Amino acid sequence: MRARYQSLVDSMVDVAYTLDVETGKFTFVNAAVADMFGIPPEKFVGTHFLELIAPESAEEVRNTTTREYDPSDTGTFTRFSMVGAGGAVRHVEVRARRWVDGEGRVVSTGVIRDVEERFQLERRLDSEMNRLRSIVESNGALIVLVDHALDVAMVNSGFTALTGITTTDAVGRPLQEILPCPLDPARTKRSRFAVRRRDPSGRERLIAITATPATDAEGTVSSIMLLGVDDTERREAEQALYNAERFATVGEMASTMAHEISQPLQVINIACASALDEFVLASEQGGQPDPAFVQGKLDRIAQQVDQASRIIGDLRAFVRGTSSDTPEPFDPNEAVRRAIDLTDHGLGEAGMTLQERLDAPLPTVLGDAGHLAQVLVNLLNNARDAGGSIISIATGTVQENGRTFVRIAVEDSGHGIPSDILPRLFTSFVTTKPSGKGTGLGLRICRRILEEMGGRITAANRAEGGARFEILLPSQ
Repeated sequence: MRARYQSLVDSMVDVAYTLDVETGKFTFVNAAVADMFGIPPEKFVGTHFLELIAPESAEEVRNTTTREYDPSDTGTFTRFSMVGAGGAVRHVEVRARRWVDGEGRVVSTGVIRDVEERFQLERRLDSEMNRLRSIVESNGALIVLVDHALDVAMVNSGFTALTGITTTDAVGRPLQEILPCPLDPARTKRSRFAVRRRDPSGRERLIAITATPATDAEGTVSSIMLLGVDDTERREAEQALYNAERFATVGEMASTMAHEISQPLQVINIACASALDEFVLASEQGGQPDPAFVQGKLDRIAQQVDQASRIIGDLRAFVRGTSSDTPEPFDPNEAVRRAIDLTDHGLGEAGMTLQERLDAPLPTVLGDAGHLAQVLVNLLNNARDAGGSIISIATGTVQENGRTFVRIAVEDSGHGIPSDILPRLFTSFVTTKPSGKGTGLGLRICRRILEEMGGRITAANRAEGGARFEILLPSQ
């Protein structure tokens, strides 16, 4: 029986031992001691345990092993360094328990496990994690990791700096509670959007966020990494340049405005003359003017005043560049018609035909109708500058991943977009126009406006010639 027991113990990879606590010497070890310490078991018995402890761990081990015996002691688990075979210092884990043998001696029985490889792996892992953490913390960006349920798993110091919310207060909470954003947990592709949030000083910041999902083996989103940068100053400088370009566009629209307002003014003038003639005729004949006739002329005048007011309002909204800082639901066709009203006359003077195909009714989208109109004015003017004879604008809906999107397409029959420019068309200061004609800011800001509405814009060349720009906006 003893031989079978000895054979079982000797088959262990870890060193099993018994130690006389009073003398500090080993009274039993198994065969594994030869591999770990390079000493046969028969010679190892009688060795004082402190002889095998590396100098840096000696005090720690001495304090642990010289404590008073306590029968209720459940044992120890500790890690320290020992001198192994060939004098190499190796990290080990020791699990031990004290008890009293039949002769009344306090003995310690335990297992010594070589964990040097694991220790080195853990140290490299810690080093790598510290390196990654330094990168995460030093880049100045906002970083948030959320799980599949959009609960926060990790934030960095950049997040705290921009929001004032600490790691302790953020981890475990729903993302929408601390950073409301249009994030779709089912979307498996990278997405970009912008959110507005006040920093700890109370200043409103615009944060541009890129959300990158990670998927499991089944293709299900398991986590999403959000990388955000404070885009406030850059956006303000970019917007200032865009405003300058927009004002130049307003100058081009001056003739359009004069033409559009002259028509209702002429109608108003004719209606007023007709009404006055009715009063004069009635006075000459000694009777009363026809009320229905006069009422009709007044209604006509009111309609034309409304039309002129709408034209002026559209141009005023375009000049301001914004009408509301709070996103609101609106009919996309409203923005399309506004853009058409602002550009139709200019396109006609350039000898171009504008074709409209607007589906109605369309679902509403969330954002600002004035902003969308600015984007469309930019696209229509770009189509005009691209040459060709026909420009078309169409609206409709499409389905993507079970969601409804409003689609707005602007096409032209011009020269198209050069292949070397197409991949970077929405980058700042990239333009297909001649020198002095365009800054290249327009399309970059068009994309930003649409991303802030949760949408996107793409560009492509048509097989039959010309370019096609397509806008997709999520419906409400």
